[in-house]
Amino acid sequence: MGKRSRDGYSAKWGSEIQVDDRLAEAVLARSNDGKIKCAQAFLVVSEWRVGPLEVGRVADLKELRITHCQLGLFGYGDQKKAVTPAAEIRPDLEGLVRNALEDERLTCAEAWKIAESCHVPKMEVSALCERLQIKIGSCQLGAF
Repeated sequence: MGKRSRDGYSAKWGSEIQVDDRLAEAVLARSNDGKIKCAQAFLVVSEWRVGPLEVGRVADLKELRITHCQLGLFGYGDQKKAVTPAAEIRPDLEGLVRNALEDERLTCAEAWKIAESCHVPKMEVSALCERLQIKIGSCQLGAF
């Protein structure tokens, strides 16, 4: 999912990894032209009641590129990311973000939780992080 190695996305998992064929079919059904959007991958997570990393692993093993990150961080064609720094800093969001930092980074999962708890779009949280120069890491799907 991150940068494709010379051997493809599947190389990072090794040759011993087994995949549920039905789950793989569900992931492939949500893909288009060798790509799957983040939101589509999370629909599979919800429908199959599996962890996001499992769906990300299937995407890798099927050599699917994850696009359109819901935080706007990657997968938006030539511009790479869609998120831009927030115009204003919301002190309530800033406090939640700073309290959730691990090693000076915010995890993808924590960004989602903050967005949900504050009833704001996920990209509003990532835009704030861009403004505060806080890196978001540990993609739930394993892309980064």
